[in-house]
Amino acid sequence: MRKSSLLWAVALAGVLLLTIPTPSRAFRRPDFGQSNCSQTFDLLVTIPSARAGKDGLYIRHPLGCTINGNCTVTDSNAGLILQELDDSKPHNWHQASGADLTTRDFTPTTARPLRLTTSRNGYAWNGLIATGSSTHVAYEEARGGINRVWYRRSGDSGSNCGSHVQLSQPSAPYALYPTLAGIGSNLDAVWTEEALTGGYVVVYANSKDGGTTWSSRRILSPSPGDAGLARVARAGPDHVAVVWTDSTTGEVRLRTSTDGGATFAGLKTLAISTNSFDGLMIEGFATVAMGSSAWYAAFYESGSTIKFRRSVDLGVTWGAATTITTSGDGYGLDLGASERKVILGYGRLTATDLFSAVRRSVDSGIHWSAEVAVGVVASPYSFSPVVAITGRRWRVAYEQCQSIDCLASATYYRDSADGLTWSSPPKACGTARSYNSPAGVTASGVKTLVLYNSSEPNVDDNDVVLSSWSLKWPGR
Repeated sequence: MRKSSLLWAVALAGVLLLTIPTPSRAFRRPDFGQSNCSQTFDLLVTIPSARAGKDGLYIRHPLGCTINGNCTVTDSNAGLILQELDDSKPHNWHQASGADLTTRDFTPTTARPLRLTTSRNGYAWNGLIATGSSTHVAYEEARGGINRVWYRRSGDSGSNCGSHVQLSQPSAPYALYPTLAGIGSNLDAVWTEEALTGGYVVVYANSKDGGTTWSSRRILSPSPGDAGLARVARAGPDHVAVVWTDSTTGEVRLRTSTDGGATFAGLKTLAISTNSFDGLMIEGFATVAMGSSAWYAAFYESGSTIKFRRSVDLGVTWGAATTITTSGDGYGLDLGASERKVILGYGRLTATDLFSAVRRSVDSGIHWSAEVAVGVVASPYSFSPVVAITGRRWRVAYEQCQSIDCLASATYYRDSADGLTWSSPPKACGTARSYNSPAGVTASGVKTLVLYNSSEPNVDDNDVVLSSWSLKWPGR
């Protein structure tokens, strides 16, 4: 009897417990934003006075999510952590988490090419940067028989581009080699122009409003002169540096600004280059970059020796030159920097091979890693890469021959979390033309972008193309 009473009491307590109000769960029930009622199979109409139980009467929780900054979002209602973007591929946990970097590939069809030139007679030289949600591109293009420098801007991370803006002087007989730098709304452009009085000069212009308007042009090199390819870098709102090689004397020249490009200090000579370019001129392929604690410059001292210098006093003085390699191919260099990280890309030449290579530093250029081949070694040749450091990713794009005789080439993209181990190399270009060589790599928003030249030399046909895709990985 007592046992039966005890069981009955326990059961009654359980019933009472079920009737006691308890706090709601931390997460609300998932909502999908439906605000109308289904009347037939294919007709949805809004019924504000719907009967009880109808969707029209349901009080919905606002849809929303929190972007976590690591390629995931947290649903505001369900509390679920979701992948930020859909790459239309199945992934197991290991791949989706980014733990397996070697399987983080994308197919060529996911890269969206956007042709920037209109005359099929253009070329780009390190003319791609991203600032915030805007992407900026500079390139040369011949229209009506005159080669000019042009600028275009994209506000949607490379899906579309605005109108063409001519940067070079209308009266210049020839303009070429444009490159860009920028932070926020401050943009810098440099290029080489044929002067009316003869010879070539380095010309600079800047924009304070993200490329909407541009300043008057300033000639930075001696005139008359014979300036070669110029590069520009920016640190913050005030500091700008421009480097180039005098094609006659081989002097690697530098000019710096401390007022955002309004004025420039006098000429400095960083080195003397003897690198003969096409047997017609001396070109050191000097390049410059800026980090949080130092400025950097790299150049060809000779046809195979690449040197690196750094400054820790805003370009006033420069340390002794460090040798990066004595086996460069003599063509093309690219520097990227972010905070204390630095990466240098170049073509590595051996007795039997030519491949894309990089070295990187994580202490502002004081110490350097061993050389890493990003192009495939002992296979069809690959060439000097373009490089960048954005967010927490090291990035490269390079041209690789598609056969031993190099009757065609493609642009490939790779990225890395540490600058030493690199992802698999998918194509970043279309295949409509025979040769495709990179001219810039960066990231904007959730997109990776590669600028490349697509050419068919047999018919003198060359376009500048911006390729973008929306795959994004944890830690990007």
